Amino acid sequence: MHYLSRFALLFQFLSFVIFLYIEKKNLEKSLFPVSFSYIAFDSFMHLCSYVILAMPLLRFRNEFIIGAFVIILIDIDHIVKAKSFTIENLLSLGRRPYTHSLIFVLTISALVWFFSKNIILAYVIFISLVIHFLKDLIEGKTYIFFPYKYFYSYSFPAYIYSSLIVMIINWGMGSMLDILTF
Repeated sequence: MHYLSRFALLFQFLSFVIFLYIEKKNLEKSLFPVSFSYIAFDSFMHLCSYVILAMPLLRFRNEFIIGAFVIILIDIDHIVKAKSFTIENLLSLGRRPYTHSLIFVLTISALVWFFSKNIILAYVIFISLVIHFLKDLIEGKTYIFFPYKYFYSYSFPAYIYSSLIVMIINWGMGSMLDILTF
């Protein structure tokens, strides 16, 4: 393995451990009161999880940046569902909006690929939405395959395992996408 790849892998793993520590503390007792700070911190944590787990895709800079916007902008559906901009309404939805579903993730990714014919962009959007979805699952109130209302949360250890799987897949996909683009 190349020196830079080993360094990137070590940096990614250490960043992930620090991220998990902060996330676990936040789940035990919210680090911020219900306010704009709470929403900003949640968006920041989504972005951090994306940067850490999708780090092998950084070499596709433009697509990576689009994925960073997508992972945060997907939460606009909270405003649509709450029909309000007030923080109390945004946080008291009872469950995540319908766009927080694997069916939505697969549909959007397929549409992006179909219209753009850019496999890298489609994969980066797919992975950004999956990472957002995985992080939301640990808080509960998320349907996996909406409209089927089963299996809507999982444990923190399951989040760790699924995130590690996503990280490993991204290392492999980063290499495969390099081959496909030549």
